[in-house]
Order: sequence, then structure tokens, then C-alpha cells
Amino acid sequence: MSEVISLFPIAISVHDIEPNFNDEDKLFINKCLNDQYENTGNTTSNETYVLDKLIDLQEKLMDKVRYHFYDTLKHVKESEIYITQSWLNLTKKDQFHHTHKHPNSILAGVFYLQTVDDDCISFDNTLRVDQVRPSIDSFNSYNSSLYNLPVHKNMLVIFPSSLMHNVPVVKTNQVRISLAFNTFVKGVLGKDDQLSRVNL
Repeated sequence: MSEVISLFPIAISVHDIEPNFNDEDKLFINKCLNDQYENTGNTTSNETYVLDKLIDLQEKLMDKVRYHFYDTLKHVKESEIYITQSWLNLTKKDQFHHTHKHPNSILAGVFYLQTVDDDCISFDNTLRVDQVRPSIDSFNSYNSSLYNLPVHKNMLVIFPSSLMHNVPVVKTNQVRISLAFNTFVKGVLGKDDQLSRVNL
């Protein structure tokens, strides 16, 4: 018998969501996009609780977050996952989004309000790769440390907050607008008999 076992895979889920913004939502988004600070490579909204004002979109995103957390990762419902902070990123020509991860968060999400040609989010798992690296004939999920996930407008990407990621340079006159968010849990975390229980 011969087989390859995919051990400890990283779950990343993608979903298409129609936001259905009303006029008030659009005005709020434009206000956030006009009130930004300089980040490393691009700009980020000073408003860091964007989804608190976009209730309809927040619930649609949370439906997918819950599915990822409970149905894909099989966490028990004693731990209630919720969105903590949410903000807008604006990336123009010759700008990029630096490599980073999201501390104090369990799952991170990015929802694309507007994308550019050949847009993607790049995941970086170089810490997983062996120190000794023979030359690769062709890349696959077992020997790669970088992965470019193509993205499009109204697409949601959910991934572990500890996973390093970045966005490449925008090479056209188009503008990328993304809404990013963090999550955490409340309720019971862990178990008594595993000496890991925490009440949050």
C-alpha cells in the first residue's frame, strides 16, 4: 500500500457575498475611505469598528465565520466567536499591503469591496518549510511556503490570524478596497479535565 497523508492542513475558506449596501452605508464607507492613516505600503481607516455600522454585512460575514469555526474546524459552541475590530484598507497604484499577521485574534477575515486586475492575497508559511531545501521540480501544497489566492469583488476570505499574509503591489491605476476584521471568543474555552478551561 502507498499513500500520501495530508497532515495538519491549514483551513482557508472563501465565500461570495452580496453586501446590499443602502445609501447610508455607502456614505459611511466613503467617510471611512476619506479618513485614513498611512500604513506600511498603503492606508487604513481611522475607524476600526466599521462593521458595527454595517450591520447587514456584519451578519452575513458572521454566518460564514460561524460556519468556518463550528462546521469546518469543529469547535464546540460553548465558545462563541465574534468580530472584535474591523477596518478598511485602501491600496492605490504602486502601493501594497505589507506581510503581517493579526495578534489577539483567532480567525481573520478579508472582504473585498473592490479589486484590481489579477488581484490576490499572498499567504506566507515560510516557517513551516524545512531548513534544508532541495531544488523543486514543480510546486505543490507539500513543498510550497507561499501561495497566491486569486480574489475578486464581494469575496470573503477567512483564515487563521497567525498565518502571515500580504498583498502585492498594485501596478495599474485601479484601487483595491478591502474590509478586514479580527475575531475572538467568549464563553468557555478549554476543558476542566485537560487543565485548560478559561471562562471569558
